[in-house]
Amino acid sequence: MNTNISELLQLKKQYDDDNKLLQALEKNPMSEGQLNDILGRGRTSLEFATIQKRLSPLLDELRERKLIVEDSPMSFEEFKKANPNMICIHASSLQQMELREYESFSQSFKRSNEQMISGEDSRNWTGFKVYQDLPMDVIGQGFKAVQPYMYVQNGRKYTSGAGFTAKSPLMLINAQGTGRISAEDRQKFNEAEKIYDRSRKEIDSIFRDLALNTVPEKERQY
Repeated sequence: MNTNISELLQLKKQYDDDNKLLQALEKNPMSEGQLNDILGRGRTSLEFATIQKRLSPLLDELRERKLIVEDSPMSFEEFKKANPNMICIHASSLQQMELREYESFSQSFKRSNEQMISGEDSRNWTGFKVYQDLPMDVIGQGFKAVQPYMYVQNGRKYTSGAGFTAKSPLMLINAQGTGRISAEDRQKFNEAEKIYDRSRKEIDSIFRDLALNTVPEKERQY
């Protein structure tokens, strides 16, 4: 009798613990990174693989119930803190540099002959790191490269922007009989223009920090 009661109490405790865990995960789901840390801490790679395989049915169920979720992407500020002494730049901005700008930018991190001979490194920035912000969840984008747009109205060409590794500007066609592009295409153009303007501000700021010259606006691709 006492053995049965003890077993029942153990099952009840396990049941309560399981419910508490599920309730906690419903309020604050576990990230994949947290899960890997829990399963891997203090274990060899073989032990980690073994316990991961054993728990896989439960883990898959928790993922399906959104109680285990993907890791939140690192913010740009966190990315910069994780890469000290490096110039950090959004991928969308790097793509929208002019070719001449990229060449001077990438060359600016090389050590001089004097520094290499002396072994000293007085550079403020030792290189650059690219923060991946592509594809963007923005109308007209969604690609691994920035998509600029262009259209013609009243004989004048308008271009949202350009860049040496961005996609070629896509021509927007005037809606039939109106002489103007559609409202949806206008939104695509405006969003692409915002992305370009934001990237140019970042490029200009970085080039000032590196004492480099940007390509004058009238000499740019578009």
